[in-house]
Amino acid sequence: MFAKETLNGIKTEVRRIKDQVISLLPAKITINDMEVSVKPTLIFCMIDGKICNAVAGCESTQTCYLCGTKPREMNDERITMQKAVNRDLLSLVLSPFHNWIRFCECILHLSYSLEIKSWQARGAENKNQVAEKKKQVPEKFENTFAANLRARLKTKRGKISNEVRELLEIRAPIEQGAILPKSSDTEESESDLEESDLDSEQ
Repeated sequence: MFAKETLNGIKTEVRRIKDQVISLLPAKITINDMEVSVKPTLIFCMIDGKICNAVAGCESTQTCYLCGTKPREMNDERITMQKAVNRDLLSLVLSPFHNWIRFCECILHLSYSLEIKSWQARGAENKNQVAEKKKQVPEKFENTFAANLRARLKTKRGKISNEVRELLEIRAPIEQGAILPKSSDTEESESDLEESDLDSEQ
């Protein structure tokens, strides 16, 4: 049964998982008349940002869940150096996949605010500049990515799957229409693929 990911629901699920960890029994095996006991030690980690904030009791996603530093305080070293880190929360880490997502999201938001030189758009003029930038960046990314992929499809037809896999490793959101060539190019590439497969089999 699926439930909505609410604050209370997250805390209930976390408690249930921790109770299961506590109730785990050691695995015992006998080797050459010698009993070996293996006690499992599980650490609650590899979670996403929403669950991390819920477990830490941090209401805002922009506030550091380790020390409680707020966005307006993060550039002031006098304040941040006086913050105490909650060491009980150091085991809560984001998964590598979510780190990739957050990193790309951070770079994307920085590109939106390059012209206004501020992390938050205030005023009609700044908001219009950010809105225009939000339209330009995805279009440029899509056109550049599609052009590079089409060039690779024509130059390295025998290694299409490897090249596509290499490009997808940047973990960027890709629409199907952005990576597929036009219908004529698709038919030509498919016939070339069949010929290359026959040559490789021979």
